[in-house]
Parts: sequence; C-alpha cells; structure tokens
Amino acid sequence: MRDSASSSDQRSGTVVVFGSINADTSVFVEALPAPGETVHAKRILRNSGGKGANQACAAAFSGAQTVMIGNVGDDADGVRSRAALREAGVDDTGVLVVDAPTGTALITVDLNEAENTIVVAAGANALMGEERAPAVAGTDAVVLQLEIPMDAVLAAARASTGRTILNAAPATELPTPLLEAVDVLVVNETELDVVSRPFGSGATAAEKARAITGPPIVVVTLGADGALIVQGESEVAVPAPRVEPIDTTGAGDCFVGALAAHLVSGIDIEESVRRAVAAASRTTLFDGARGYLTESTVD
Repeated sequence: MRDSASSSDQRSGTVVVFGSINADTSVFVEALPAPGETVHAKRILRNSGGKGANQACAAAFSGAQTVMIGNVGDDADGVRSRAALREAGVDDTGVLVVDAPTGTALITVDLNEAENTIVVAAGANALMGEERAPAVAGTDAVVLQLEIPMDAVLAAARASTGRTILNAAPATELPTPLLEAVDVLVVNETELDVVSRPFGSGATAAEKARAITGPPIVVVTLGADGALIVQGESEVAVPAPRVEPIDTTGAGDCFVGALAAHLVSGIDIEESVRRAVAAASRTTLFDGARGYLTESTVD
C-alpha cells in the first residue's frame, strides 16, 4: 500500500491517534445472513483492529511518526493488540491496560459483494476518559473517531494544538463544541446524512457537507467512487482507482490514517486526499483491516 511518495516524505510530522483498540474476528461468507438465517463461513480470520488502532497503523505505514493513545484489557487480546501496533511502527506507550476486556469487533464479510457488517463490544474502550486528553497536545495532528466516549473525544479535540481530524464513525449527531474544534471532518455518505441532519441537510453530498457548521474542511468518502472535498464554496471530486475488492473492512480507517500522515508532511488537502483514496482502494485487495501490512511496497 505504501505509495512512491511516502519514502520521500520521510516521517516529517507526528500524528497522535486518540481512540479505540479492538480484537477483530472476521468470518467470510458467500452471502450475508438474513434475520434468523444460519450460513456457513468459508473461512475465519482473527486479528487486531479498532478504528483508532487501524488509523494509527495506516498513518505509520504512510510515513508519519505515530502515537496511539487508548485502552486495552489485561488479556491475551490486549497483549496482541499492543504487539501489532509496535510491529506496524506505532508508539504504543500511550496505551493503558485497564480493568475491562479488550474491545471486540465481530465482522461478517460477503465474499461476493466484498461488503461487511460489524458489531462492536466496546470493552476497555468505554473507559477512555477526559483525563487522557492532555496527552494529545504538542503534536502536528490529532486523529479522533467515535468508538470511545464522546466526552473524551471532545476533550481531546479541545486539547489539540495541531490539526484536528475527526472521523465521525460510527454515525451519530455531533455536539456543536466538537464540530467547532475540528479542522477536517471525514464522513462516509451514511455518516454525512446523520451529522448534517441538524443543519437542514441538503440534496447533494456537497450541499449536506457545506451545511455543517464548524469544520472548515469536510471530506466525504464515496467508496469505489473516491472522495469529495468540500471547503467553503469549493468542492473537488477525487476519483478512486478501479480495483477488484476482496474485503472492504477497514478501508475507511486506512483512508483517515493515510490522510493524516500526508497532511502532516506538508502536502495540501487535495493531494493528501488523492493519496488516501489510493491507499484505501489498495487495502480492499487484502483480507482484514490491516492486510496491507504484509506488503512491503506498492507502485
């Protein structure tokens, strides 16, 4: 997944990811089960995940010095999760072991459509508190998501002294103080509908994004269609390369981490989004949220 420019951008900025760490269990099926239906899995995959941890790994892989701040449990999943972060080049000294099981995500992947459904049990992530927020100060960028308590997310956004990037996932309406503390809001189309609803929304993705008060830049990820950058009255569509996806799990997380890494290296928003779209597209060619980490280089 590493693009050719990453080596020349050589870790020129620091990204702190403040958020969730999970243990993923993925089952791959020929079709997602209907309510009450039992289907047979073709294979099963257990690995490390969580939106925050996935984004941290993608940021590190894309060339940024990356620090993870989060919680794991005192269990085997916690040990594996921290080891996986270190192996990906992420500083895990901000990860605490708490009195709760490591968060868990149960993922079902449709092999034919490369779509998935995900159920998350927060576990240790639910114990992330506002007192952890000061650790984000003094870095070039802070990346946030919504798999930890909202109060902690808001505190971290307010404590940030660098560029604040919020991935509003899972989808929920956002408090005004959080939106006002965010520099770049990243949402997919479902999340855009939810976040923009209190502002009257709009007919198109650009109108919905423009209606949101607070973030000066809104980036809407569009899956196979790439992404849309909305900045004031300006809107720029960034197409995605054509690929034959195997598993879309974690593609959005990969996008966010890569975006943060390129922004802190001094690259402008349009080129950073272009590179993030390419990275997210490539990660769909691998099983699991971090399958791309098995790849050393990519053109």
